[in-house]
Amino acid sequence: GHPECPQRISSIYDTLCSRGLAQATLAELQLVHTASHCSDMAAVGGLPAEERDMAACAFNSVYFNEGSSRAALVAAGGLVELCQRVARGELQSKVLIIDWDVHHGNGTQRMFDDDPNILYFSVHRYDDGFFYPVGNYGDVTDVGMGGGEGYSINVPWTGGGYGDADYLA
Repeated sequence: GHPECPQRISSIYDTLCSRGLAQATLAELQLVHTASHCSDMAAVGGLPAEERDMAACAFNSVYFNEGSSRAALVAAGGLVELCQRVARGELQSKVLIIDWDVHHGNGTQRMFDDDPNILYFSVHRYDDGFFYPVGNYGDVTDVGMGGGEGYSINVPWTGGGYGDADYLA
């Protein structure tokens, strides 16, 4: 089975709710995503289940539900809030992003590829570049560029079947 389960997501959501949730604005999202992508993702949560499933089929192992749009806004909002706190000097300037799920966070890594103040770490299924998001980006050799070289760490796994114990090891 898939390593994600409703209990894990519910626990994370409950923790975030207890601390307050910041949602990214459209202007913030469009700093790194196209208007079309933002529009498509905003609409996902309101689609009937069958249409959501069809939209998910455009990706490899991506699942949508009625809460997907809000979850994406909250996730992006948390990152924006973190960056703002660093910029205001409220937090230390070295930020560690841990991308701990089945997919490579290609968009996140690309945002910070040349930034030595952000350490990006991703554990993800890779399958020699044939698993979503498909391509060579996310391989162990992708370590950042320019001033950020050495600040991106990818741990690409081949094959499925990884669960909580594998991620924790």
